[in-house]
Amino acid sequence: MTVTADKWIRPASAKGSHILRQGAEGASQSFVRGAPLVRSGGYLVVATSGAALDMVGFTAEAAHNDSSAGTHNVLYWPIEENPVFQGQLAGASAHTLAITDIGTAYGLAASSGKWYVDVDESSANQKSATVVDIVDPLGTSDGIVKFVLNKLGNPYVD
Repeated sequence: MTVTADKWIRPASAKGSHILRQGAEGASQSFVRGAPLVRSGGYLVVATSGAALDMVGFTAEAAHNDSSAGTHNVLYWPIEENPVFQGQLAGASAHTLAITDIGTAYGLAASSGKWYVDVDESSANQKSATVVDIVDPLGTSDGIVKFVLNKLGNPYVD
């Protein structure tokens, strides 16, 4: 499985129609674009798991990796205002996009710091994303899908 740099997690809406926010970045952050963010002590930091219950959004830029918290702001796409995201659907071995992926819940995971929707996540308490549409053609290996965050990963879902 290869998580491709151009397949990072981002809003699935038309280019330019999504909402960006900024927030103070935590100390020593080294995330790449598309990583899930949580708040820690008021600062934005990368989630340690794709099943974080308090996810606030996905990064729109790479971290600044400052030794002090709050030195830079980081741009991110808030989940409450961008309900549908897209990203690569992949696993330990190549995953072929199929119509049965739609409606299926998967986890979120990172490989070399790049986040993706993980077909290998089988634990019910880790399945934070549900595929709602397929972007790449059916049959594509490790292709792009649209997904929503389930209650597990989205504090804005009842």
